[in-house]
Amino acid sequence: MHIGPELLLQGDPNYNARQFGLVLANLRLAQSIDTAIKMGVRHTSGEAARAYFGIEFGRAF
Repeated sequence: MHIGPELLLQGDPNYNARQFGLVLANLRLAQSIDTAIKMGVRHTSGEAARAYFGIEFGRAF
């Protein structure tokens, strides 16, 4: 299991978003499936900051 920060910056001349959070990764769901859980705060220009939560699944080929 690994834990670390997450930072996403998105934008163009009409759009700007920042996402800051924490990720728990390499959580073994099955022998060949890894899972990551992430949570944090997302701020999009013109909107209030909002909490986010996500689950990702991955498999090595």
